[in-house]
Amino acid sequence: MANTLELLAESRPDLAVDRRPHLDRISYAPEMFVETGILRRDINLVTGLINRYMSRDDKNRRSIHLSGEAGSGKTWLMYRLKEILGLQKLDVTYIDCLEDPQFIDYPTDLPEGSVLLLDNIYQLEWEDLEKLEAEFITPLMTQDKVAFIFSGRGRLFPWANPQLRIFAEPIELGNFDRSQTFFQLKSQAPGSESRAEEIHQLSGGYPLANYALTKLEPDQALDYALGEMLKFIPSSHNRSVRNAIQALSVLDGFNEVDIPPILESYLGQDMPAQSQRAVRDLLLSYSLAGYDTEKGRYRIPPAVRILAENFLRVINPELWRNLHQTAQEHFEELAENFEGIPATLLHFSQRTEYHQQQLSLDKS
Repeated sequence: MANTLELLAESRPDLAVDRRPHLDRISYAPEMFVETGILRRDINLVTGLINRYMSRDDKNRRSIHLSGEAGSGKTWLMYRLKEILGLQKLDVTYIDCLEDPQFIDYPTDLPEGSVLLLDNIYQLEWEDLEKLEAEFITPLMTQDKVAFIFSGRGRLFPWANPQLRIFAEPIELGNFDRSQTFFQLKSQAPGSESRAEEIHQLSGGYPLANYALTKLEPDQALDYALGEMLKFIPSSHNRSVRNAIQALSVLDGFNEVDIPPILESYLGQDMPAQSQRAVRDLLLSYSLAGYDTEKGRYRIPPAVRILAENFLRVINPELWRNLHQTAQEHFEELAENFEGIPATLLHFSQRTEYHQQQLSLDKS
């Protein structure tokens, strides 16, 4: 595995944007919050669940888990929920887990009618989460009418308490649609809303990328947003992960057999034996791939995949086209191998058509 990761880390220096662009991030302000569409639905869902628990209509469902990639708006949503729940006369406590890793300011006692918001909780090590549950959360759960809202990225922690695990309500933050992108730009970067369609095409509606594209050139903005998503990865693996993500970003999901031809096209050289498993395991270890049982293949989180592919398309359109061409030829070959099995033939024919469509839409 080491040879594969070293090769990934050392290859494609032309795609390593070492001049990391600087962007002054804006702080949360109520008037800048985009409270439309799916976010309005999520807020209503959260407040409805909290109110049902507090009124004793649902005694078990007292925890909500918000998940999303870095920069997807989790912290802003937590701030907004703090305001809304506070207006409902609830006692609301917000803690950023990354700013208090020693649990110094964590409460051990809360009054009835309290909501504890723990932001960035899933970025903690699992041994720290075990301690957090045992020493702080479990004692609080013995108290009446105390609810919890957690947010973070990556795999959800397997909490011991069933009210945190079995009865928890998971909510995954998605990207903004075009109208939400427009309202975000209008409120956070006035004047840039005239470019909303162009920006949405590049960002895929990812909030941080939307904002970055109003302040930086497209290659720098997409590099910045993708870098923010992946900055949690240790430096020893960061470049390897990024190259793997960028290479596989052209695929609408992948299996191990799909990895070698794409990586070899991306890197311009043969990959070591068993490289496909090493790459798959690398992405799985950082929750940057998950198996889609319905589609029967692994998928990179949409926000990450879209930004990676658009960055690649902006910074090296020829390589982007070559990767789609390689993928098309790869799936055509697989389709030929399964001509006698109609369902499998149809599957690979559809995969082939996807890449044909992407190439036909290319205007660069």
